[in-house]
Amino acid sequence: TLIACDSRSYDELYSSALLEYQNGNYSEAVIIYKTAIEANPNERKSYNDLAACYLKLDSIYEGLRSINKSIDLDSNYSKAYNLKAILYEKVNRFDDALILYNKAIKLSPDLGSFYFNRGRLFFDHYKDYQLALDDFTSAINKNYENTEVYNFRGVCKSRLDREDQAIQDYTKSIQFDSANAYAFRNRSTSLE
Repeated sequence: TLIACDSRSYDELYSSALLEYQNGNYSEAVIIYKTAIEANPNERKSYNDLAACYLKLDSIYEGLRSINKSIDLDSNYSKAYNLKAILYEKVNRFDDALILYNKAIKLSPDLGSFYFNRGRLFFDHYKDYQLALDDFTSAINKNYENTEVYNFRGVCKSRLDREDQAIQDYTKSIQFDSANAYAFRNRSTSLE
């Protein structure tokens, strides 16, 4: 249910919802985002963030409804296309997800996370390790560096028979997170 008599401003509501999301309180964040939307129904980011909450709650179709409203409000909002692609992956609409990742990248070519997400799709669904490798490299070149992207890129290199390069990426992944068991296992396998 919505908070019917919440007298906070839209900005206060949005900030409160975002804090609940960041703290992992997704159900509470949904309630507050809905209240923020009542206060300002024309703010794209509220619908986008509401969709992100629904994704965390595995309420994919509610997430799609919300993200579609975000896109209706701003057809150039790249983050909405990226999130919609993630939601589409959850319902096995991989070709549609790829189209949306491409659109997100076209709108915001400097956001490395978009390349990472598309690379994961190439890796997981299409099993196209060269395209995945290219996207993981683009993500890194756009300063999207973390343990996961280096580990995925290492696996791509390994599957493309570039073990020496793969080992370097696994090592880099471990430098970001020394508890990354996947990177340790993958590096160990590549060293054999």
